[in-house]
Order: sequence, then C-alpha cells, then structure tokens
Amino acid sequence: MEEYRFQVNLNWQRAQYLLGLNAAIISVGAGLIQLGPEVTQEDGAPLTVAVFVVGLVLAVFSTFAVWKQHDYYRTTRNRMVHIGGLLDLGSLAVATTPGAMGVSPRRLKVQTVTYAVLVALAGVDLFGAVYVASR
Repeated sequence: MEEYRFQVNLNWQRAQYLLGLNAAIISVGAGLIQLGPEVTQEDGAPLTVAVFVVGLVLAVFSTFAVWKQHDYYRTTRNRMVHIGGLLDLGSLAVATTPGAMGVSPRRLKVQTVTYAVLVALAGVDLFGAVYVASR
C-alpha cells in the first residue's frame, strides 16, 4: 500500500511540476513577444523562437515522462491487486480505479487529460515559434 501511495503522490507531484514548467515557458515566450517590435526584430526573434522551441521539446519530453511514470503506477497497482487476490480480501481489496477493479477503464481518464494538456501546451509552443519566426 505504501508503494502504491508513493507512486500516486510522486506521479501527481511530477505532473504538476511538468505542467507548471511548460506553462511558465509559454509565459516567458509571450512576455518576450509583449516587449514590443524590438524584441521580435532580428536581434530578439531568435531568442523568442528558441524559448518556444525549448518549450516544445520539454512538452514532448514531459509527455514521455508522464507516460513512463504511469507505467510505474500500473505495475505497482497490478502487484497490489495481485497480492489482494492472494490474500482473498474480497470486498476489502483495493479498488480505487476501474483498472484495479478489473473493469474496462473509462474513456476520459486523468492520464488522458494530462496528455491532452501537454499536447495543447506543445501546440501553443509550436504556434509561438512559427508566429515569431514569420514576423
């Protein structure tokens, strides 16, 4: 149970950090755009584009990190469910998610929403880079 709780808490803390980091990078890029035309001219445009490209790369890496950490969670959850079955806990077994209950997972899962937000952030980064580069 402790390992399961550890995985849930660690994964949520990482997801919060990664989402916050990606949002902060977009804020920095948007702030550079807001500074005015002098930043988006030849001198400032490469820096602004670089900020958005770094954000895009981090969003992609963040998606892989979230996927991997969810794999760790699933492994821990499956082991916990297996141990509950060996102990014949019945209705006392842990059943916090549809996967732990042995039923088909819902379509809209927290994991799916997290991926969608990271993909949206990556899209904003891509848009920002193209927007600045094309000015």
